[in-house]
Amino acid sequence: EHLVPFRAVIAAGIRAIMCAHIRYPALDAKPARLSPAILTGLLREHLGFTGAIITDSLTMQAISGTVGLGPGCVQALAAGADVLCLNADYDGARAARDEVVAAVGSDEVPLSRLQEAADRAGALVAVDLPSAAGFERHPGGGVSEALRPSRIRVSPKSNSSPKS
Repeated sequence: EHLVPFRAVIAAGIRAIMCAHIRYPALDAKPARLSPAILTGLLREHLGFTGAIITDSLTMQAISGTVGLGPGCVQALAAGADVLCLNADYDGARAARDEVVAAVGSDEVPLSRLQEAADRAGALVAVDLPSAAGFERHPGGGVSEALRPSRIRVSPKSNSSPKS
């Protein structure tokens, strides 16, 4: 019965679902935003959700104060999250990005998983959000830079540095 609202919005074509720091011990001891059983198993495989899965802030103490921001980002991506919300200073975000790049380089997070996440995030940005929400377009004619996904190029056979 708890899945009824999820089934309804997925059937209606919702483009994104935000996961939270809540636990479902019957499925996994990990919080939902770090759980492959919940993000991939339940949302994607069982319920058939194909849109973007967005985390709530990984900089909250529940993640940054336990597993750490970088490892939390790696675990969330590996679990199936596509968009990671960070409320971090520039150095904190850069360090987390570096840990994600290292995880992809070591195949802890397959490059294909990162590409899936980038594709889903890109599909969200492709929507004309300002017009859809009734706002005026950005003066540059496009979507605000804050809405653009970070571009990270990783070569699976080298230790190339991330490019923004």
